[in-house]
Amino acid sequence: MQPARPKAPDHGFSLVELLLSMTVLTSIMLMFVGLLDQTQKTWEFSRTQISQFREARLAYDIISKNVSQATLNAYFEQVDAKGKRASDYPDPKDFVPKEFQIQSELQFRTMQARDLKVAGVVTPGPGHALFFQAPLGSTANQVYGPLTNLLNGRGYFVALVSDDSFRPTFLSSMYEPKVRYRLMEFLPPTERNQVYAAANEADANGGQLTDRAKWITVPLGAGGNAGSLRPLAENIVAFLVSPREAVADTGRTTGVADMAALTAADRDATARVAPRFVYDSANPADASRWPVHTLPPLILITMVAIDEITSMRLEERYGQRFMDNFIPPNWMQSSDAYQRDLKLLIDAFNRESTRPGGVDISYKVFTSTIRINGAKWSVPPSSKSP
Repeated sequence: MQPARPKAPDHGFSLVELLLSMTVLTSIMLMFVGLLDQTQKTWEFSRTQISQFREARLAYDIISKNVSQATLNAYFEQVDAKGKRASDYPDPKDFVPKEFQIQSELQFRTMQARDLKVAGVVTPGPGHALFFQAPLGSTANQVYGPLTNLLNGRGYFVALVSDDSFRPTFLSSMYEPKVRYRLMEFLPPTERNQVYAAANEADANGGQLTDRAKWITVPLGAGGNAGSLRPLAENIVAFLVSPREAVADTGRTTGVADMAALTAADRDATARVAPRFVYDSANPADASRWPVHTLPPLILITMVAIDEITSMRLEERYGQRFMDNFIPPNWMQSSDAYQRDLKLLIDAFNRESTRPGGVDISYKVFTSTIRINGAKWSVPPSSKSP
């Protein structure tokens, strides 16, 4: 008979071991929960930012697409020694032709937004305005709907405007009017395009002249074009437009296609076509560098957007015209200072965000150089810089 073996002692966890293991497990769980919470907040912030600036991105894409289709539909016509055409004479027999010149009834124009005449309670905002004509096929008459290449005028600029003129009427009694900086679009339907009317023809609907040259100078959204002005995007605080030359036409740099890759001197050279941001295809400022009835080959467009929360806080702090606190004097008056002036605005936003008690400004800058497909720019060799 074998002797009985001693029973092995039971090995369990002591209370100290259990407490230690639970502490380690809790620490690991808290670390993962914190990491998950941070990931969720980052995702929510990114989604919110994308959602807030989605409207601005869509508006910028619309402008880029439309302006690339700008046209002047130019043609050659005989003129006399004074530049007059045969149609300018009461008696065609008095016309003595001298040469052929480029002519067009259409117009491409950039200007300072402050020089606009706008109907209603609309105050032009910071930056510039852009006007052109393109085969966009927008019409208010369904009969013309299938004609998708009909000619339309288009205009874009930033304005400080209330929403009470374009929001649904059933909301008027429910909400107070909201004044915001908005990107405005001027889009008269094709049947109201003044290029189809005879010069100085009386407008039976609006009671104003439909002279082709007055489609921008008359108050926008008035007369026969009432209702042709609408907001395209909200909380757009600056809209900048700079017509540019192709790099090769400046005579300074060749083989560089991307404007961002140019030196400051070369970039400024491409802007000599509109040194004050003013361009009018019908009235060139300098015929040697700015051929009459000619589209600029490139146009640099920049749009600065903020989110709704930022807009509300800035309005509460500085009032409805809060951008007056961030725009320095003589801002965006010279194309040579384009990049510098844009940086001044961004620096002002950043200072406001970082100063004690300041408003945290959430903003986004959209910018790109757009090629105009219908441009046929030609600069004489003698006018190029050495």
